[in-house]
Amino acid sequence: PDDEAKLEAAMREALAAHEVLILSGGTSKGAGDVSHRIVNRLGAPGIVAHGVALKPGKPLCLAVCDGKPVVVLPGFPTSAMFTLHDM
Repeated sequence: PDDEAKLEAAMREALAAHEVLILSGGTSKGAGDVSHRIVNRLGAPGIVAHGVALKPGKPLCLAVCDGKPVVVLPGFPTSAMFTLHDM
């Protein structure tokens, strides 16, 4: 399972060093899907969209954290490709 504290520290470090954060996986509603929960704690306003009417690719997560865009793509490779292409 993912270590939520380590992932949050890595995401905060990445946001401090870069203008955008793009992740893959952890966007679904399962107990092990932590990326979207962490993103919502990274800064205001947080998640602006979680789940889109696109198949494959429904669990896409879009956020803005203190002025920086954050995109969490679905973990399934085909879904991630379709979602990224259609964004």
